[in-house]
Amino acid sequence: MIFSKQMKELKEKAWPFWLTMLANLGINTTKNALAKRLPDDSPEEILTVNLASVMLAIVKFMSDEITDNAKQVREGLLKWLNEFMTPFLFNLFQPAVDKIKQAYNRAMIQYLKDTTEQISFLLTDAIAPNDEQISAYLDSEFRKPETKDLVINQFAAGNLENSGLDSDLVAFLTEALGIGWDALLGNSANVLSVITVQEHDNVKIVNLTMKNGTTATLTLSKAA
Repeated sequence: MIFSKQMKELKEKAWPFWLTMLANLGINTTKNALAKRLPDDSPEEILTVNLASVMLAIVKFMSDEITDNAKQVREGLLKWLNEFMTPFLFNLFQPAVDKIKQAYNRAMIQYLKDTTEQISFLLTDAIAPNDEQISAYLDSEFRKPETKDLVINQFAAGNLENSGLDSDLVAFLTEALGIGWDALLGNSANVLSVITVQEHDNVKIVNLTMKNGTTATLTLSKAA
């Protein structure tokens, strides 16, 4: 009876070991077989090797002495997403960004790519809550003068000019966009000091004091 009990305990202890060994063997064999068939340093090979490492880590979590396997696996996967998968995916996207011809469009898409990547890092790091991190990050980005310059003076102005609009109209629109940007940041008093609206008969006249001290005027006809 005692012998049977000892054998049962031995089997219970040995079984996780054998499962772990078989899983490691299977994963490593599959990884090596696939890696041999894929071009060296190709995205496919890099992903295959890295996925194998993640799977091996999960097997280790499931067979160690820590009982909260779900928490270990969740934290391990988040770390993998943060440290490998997010940079890997966004690096795959980079060549497409580099091929954009217009410099102002390329700069804007590059910024959006980098911003989205940073948000992905915030979503997968160990710090919580995520919404507060992301809100603080976006607010910080929005308040940077270089962000405003990129969005308005490069991206918006570049596309407006490329569309064939008159240069004075482009200057007016970009100036107005800049004022609107400042208003969203809480500088509403500045908006009221540089822009006025008048109405005469069936037209609305918008006067905008430009940075160079001149006044630009935009006349809008009222809808019939």
